[in-house]
Amino acid sequence: ESARQIAIQTVADERLVFQRGQIVVRGGAEISALEYEALEQLGILQPPNRRWQAISRALIAVLLVMVVIGLYLTRFSPALLLSEPRLLVLLAAIFLLVLAGSRLALTSSIYLFPTSLLALLYVAIINPQLALIGTVSLAMLTGIMADASLETALAVLAGGVVGGLTLRRPERLNSYFVAGLLVALVEMTVAIIFNLSATTDDTLIRLPTLLTYGLLNGLLTAAATVVGLYIIGLVFNLPTALRLIELSQPSQPLLQRLLREAPGTYQHSLQVANLSEQAANAIGANATLCHVAALYHDIGKTLNPAFFTENQRDIGNPHDSLNDPYRSADIIISHVTEGDTLARQQRLPRRLRDFILEHHGTTRVYVFYKQAVILAGDDEDAVDAAEFTYPGPKPQSRETAILMLADSCEAVIRAKQPGSRQEIEDEVEQVIEGKRKDGQLDESGLTLNDLATIHRTFVDMLKGMFHPRINYNEVIAKTRGKAAAPPPLVSPSGTRMMPVIIPKPEEKPATLTDAMPPAKAVKPERATLTDDDDDTPLPYVPLLPRSNGSKARDTAELRAITFPPVAPAAPPATPDPDDLAKAPENDPLP
Repeated sequence: ESARQIAIQTVADERLVFQRGQIVVRGGAEISALEYEALEQLGILQPPNRRWQAISRALIAVLLVMVVIGLYLTRFSPALLLSEPRLLVLLAAIFLLVLAGSRLALTSSIYLFPTSLLALLYVAIINPQLALIGTVSLAMLTGIMADASLETALAVLAGGVVGGLTLRRPERLNSYFVAGLLVALVEMTVAIIFNLSATTDDTLIRLPTLLTYGLLNGLLTAAATVVGLYIIGLVFNLPTALRLIELSQPSQPLLQRLLREAPGTYQHSLQVANLSEQAANAIGANATLCHVAALYHDIGKTLNPAFFTENQRDIGNPHDSLNDPYRSADIIISHVTEGDTLARQQRLPRRLRDFILEHHGTTRVYVFYKQAVILAGDDEDAVDAAEFTYPGPKPQSRETAILMLADSCEAVIRAKQPGSRQEIEDEVEQVIEGKRKDGQLDESGLTLNDLATIHRTFVDMLKGMFHPRINYNEVIAKTRGKAAAPPPLVSPSGTRMMPVIIPKPEEKPATLTDAMPPAKAVKPERATLTDDDDDTPLPYVPLLPRSNGSKARDTAELRAITFPPVAPAAPPATPDPDDLAKAPENDPLP
C-alpha cells in the first residue's frame, strides 16, 4: 500500500484549461494522450461506431412515429391510405429529412432551420391533426439530440403547432406566407424568453442574431413548403393543394374536351362541384378535393355524350331508337370505367380516380332494369340485376360520399323543377334516405349529424341554383291591364266608387253652323261626388300624385259624377238666301 501511494505521488498532476471559443484540437493534427483524455471528458470524442448508433436510434425513432401515424390513418382516413400506399413512405421521408436538418442545425442554432416545414407539409398533404402528431414527435427527438434542451424542444414545438394551425387554406399561396410570418413571430418570442433574462454579455450580444434567425426561419418555412409541395405533386402525383389548384383550371385538356363534346355534362359538373364544396366545408371535409373531383367525375361521358339526358336537348333520346335496355344500361354504366381509363391516361392522381369509380357506388340503373323486367313479362327472376348495377365500390370516404349525394340531388332537382323550398327539402331528403337505406353510405364514415348538415346545405344551395326568373313580357302585360282598369277610389264616407271614363267627343264633319259664331255657353260647375245612400254632395277628393312625382290624370276615377243642369245654347239664326248667294266658292257650304 505504501508503494502505491509513493507511485501516485510521483505522477505529475497535469491539467488542461480551455477558454470559451478556444480550439481544442485542429483537424488532422496528431494528439497526445492528455489531449485525447480531454476530448473524451468533453464528450467531443466519438467512438468508431457512435455515428452508426446515432443513425440507428434516429431510424428507430422515425419508425415508431410512422407506426403512430399509420395507426391514425388506418383509424380516421383508411381510404386515403388504401388509395395511396406510398403515402407512408413519403411522410417518413419528410420526417427523416427535417429531423436530419434539425440535427445539423444544432451545431449553429435551431432557430435558423425551418423545422415548421414538417407541420405545413403534413397539413397540406393530410390534415392538421396529423401535423400535430408529427410536430410533437419531432420536438421530442430534437430536444433529446440537443442534450435535453428545453429551449430547442419548445422552439420546434411552438413553431410547428402555430404553423400547422394557421394554415387554414392550403389551396391559397398567400396562406403559406401568412403562416410563415406567424412562425417567425413565435420563434423570435421563444428566443426572447430564453435569452433576455441572461446576465452574460455574450448571450445579450447573441439575441439580435437569434431574432434575425427567427425571422429568416419563417420566410424559409413558407418558401420551402411551396417548393416541396410542387416537387411532391410532380414526383408522387399526389393531390396536394397546389396540384389541385392546377387541375381546377378550365384550360385543362380533359375539362376542355368535356366542354366541347358534352356541354350539358360540363354544366352539370360545375353545379355538382359547388354543391360538394359547400357540403364538405360544412362538415369539415376536404372541400378543395371535392370541388376538383366533381369537375372530373363524369369525364367518361365524353365517349357517348348523346346517350345522357343533359346532352339531348336538340337530338332526342337515342335510347328510344336503340330499344335495348341491356345495351342502354351498358352504355350508361361504362362511363365510370371509361372515365377511370381517361383519368389514368392523363395521370390524374389516384385519389381523384376514386371519385370517378365510387360516385355511383353499387347502385342500379333502375329505368332500364325496369324496362328489362317488363319485356320479360314482369318476371324479375328472368333478368340478371348485375347487368344493370354499377361495379362500385361504394364510397370509401366522406368526400366521395358527398359527391354521390350531390350528383343525385342535382339531377333530381333539375329534372323535377320543384317550385318551393319545402318541395326541394322533400326531394333532397328522399335522395339521402334512399342512399342510406340502400347501404351506399355504410363505408363512407359519414355520421347522421353529417347527413343532416349536408341536407341543409344542399337545400340552401339548390334553392339558389334553380330560383325562378321573372317573365318580363308578363309583367308588361299586367302593367297594361292595370293601366286600362285603374283601381277604385274610396270616398271620405267609406263608399267604394267605381271608375268612370269620360269619352272624348267625336269629331263631326264641318257644317254651315261651324262658320257661325258660337253661342254663349254657361260654364258648368265643378263636378261633385255623390254617396250611394242620398244625393248629398260630398267634398272634393283630390287625386294623389303618381310615384314618379307627376300628377294624376284630370279624368277622375269615380263611381258617380253629377253635373248641374247647363242652360241650352240659343239656336243659330237662319241665314239669309241673299247672303248665301254672295258666299265665296271655297266656303264650306253644305
